[in-house]
Amino acid sequence: MDRYLARRTAHRQGRRAYYTVASLIAMAGPQSHTPGVRPDHDAGLLNPDAGPDGLLVAPGEPAPPPKPDPAAWYARPNLGATLATAVRRAGHQAERTESLLHVLTRLSDDQLHRRLPAPVTRLLQDGITPDWAVLLNDLVQRPYRRDKVGLRWRDAFYLATPEPRRT
Repeated sequence: MDRYLARRTAHRQGRRAYYTVASLIAMAGPQSHTPGVRPDHDAGLLNPDAGPDGLLVAPGEPAPPPKPDPAAWYARPNLGATLATAVRRAGHQAERTESLLHVLTRLSDDQLHRRLPAPVTRLLQDGITPDWAVLLNDLVQRPYRRDKVGLRWRDAFYLATPEPRRT
């Protein structure tokens, strides 16, 4: 892994996050990817003359860089939303998953990086792939904005899981 990450992460904030996510991706295997990040093979051929926005670009003219949309970024599923998906689609127990989420949001960064492989392995076994880019971003930001990242994960979880029935 050092061969691929050392040059790209040397002297960068959040270097450990890059290594953690790269390890999780390697653990997931070559077939796992985040839907919507890579084009599906069945999606048809992309127009080779199209720029990043899908607009045609004149031959020899550089394509304009894509404009980032912060709202679209935060609409992508973070770890909390991914755990909620596990509850809805894969039959994970809601109370146990909620408890796991609360533990993960309270752990120190060292402990979080050590504890992530187990729940991610279970997600992958159930056919649920985290959005690696969002997870990486959250892990890079977490040492500086721990409460904010934890709140985003908890909000995403609770907004995507049904409320328990009151008897």
